[in-house]
Parts: sequence; C-alpha cells; structure tokens
Amino acid sequence: MADGRHLERYFLDPATPVLSVGASGIACANLRQALGRLRFAPAGPDFSDRYDEALAEAVFKLQQHHHHTSHDGKCGPGTRALLATCYPRRSIARPSGAGPIRNAGVRATP
Repeated sequence: MADGRHLERYFLDPATPVLSVGASGIACANLRQALGRLRFAPAGPDFSDRYDEALAEAVFKLQQHHHHTSHDGKCGPGTRALLATCYPRRSIARPSGAGPIRNAGVRATP
C-alpha cells in the first residue's frame, strides 16, 4: 500500500478505539514518536507511552494543520488515517536514540 494506510495499526489500541487523555500503551508511544517525526512534537519525553495533555495538543495541531474534520486532540479512525497518509510523505531523519515504531500487537489485514 503506497499511501501508508498500513501504518494505521501502529496508532490503534484494540481496547481503546479512540485514544485520548488518560490512555497509555504502545499505540500512544507510537503516536508520540510519529508526531515528533512529523514535527508536531509534543512536550515531554519522546519515549512516554501516556496520552497526556501535551500529546493531545500535538494531535490537535496536526488536525488543525491538515484541516481535519475534527479538531479535538483525540486519535480516532480519522486521525489515524490522516497520520498514516501524511507520515510516509515526510522523510525526516530519526533523532538519535529514537527507536522504530513498535507493533501494538494488531495484525495487518491484507
């Protein structure tokens, strides 16, 4: 899939379809890292797996910048699709110490 849609699974927590303040886990850590690479870096540590106010603000900025239908700072299906489609378009070198995006245990569908 050339459009990057296959990346959506990295920002999905099967137990929480919409990530918002208070959520935590690999999907939140991947979201934080991807936003950093897209230059919408949230304040705080790059490795945090918590969806805090800083991460919500970074998601809001992404949504606003790309004229997304929602400007709520939450990462649901629409924001995941937005991230997946804009992420591959930006070739940003990883900052030193940044690891790969981790799989949240969600299997890709063909």
